[in-house]
Amino acid sequence: MKKVILSVIWLLLGFCVAQAQSEVEACKAIVAPQFEDKSVLDIMPIEKLQWHCAFSHNSFYESDTIPADAVEYDIEVVSRYDNGEALPHSFVVDLTTLSYYAYNFHDFRYRHYEQPICFRTPSSSHPYLVMRTYQETLFLTNGQ
Repeated sequence: MKKVILSVIWLLLGFCVAQAQSEVEACKAIVAPQFEDKSVLDIMPIEKLQWHCAFSHNSFYESDTIPADAVEYDIEVVSRYDNGEALPHSFVVDLTTLSYYAYNFHDFRYRHYEQPICFRTPSSSHPYLVMRTYQETLFLTNGQ
């Protein structure tokens, strides 16, 4: 009986380690575009990596309506930092993989620092990708 219990414990432990590693790799994929030298991610403290990942996640939500004080743009004005390619009109939002650092979202936040910014995403399940204000994003990220 002890061998069965120990085997189950080892199996669960292995699963937990694999799950944690998978989450770290997903987080690295979100944060990686922020750094020219990707090897930085391998030496970055896990807490810092998780903070940057949470900042990216907390920057966005999807909505069916526009907040009253928001600024509105088409999603096509957003472009990738690595190649300058604009997002297509058919862009479908996936909040689990969307990286604040991979696109020029900062440019919009800089122009409208104290306002949420809505990007029209007609092909997504909700018509708007909303980028929270910098202060709200920091509050959510540091409050975790």
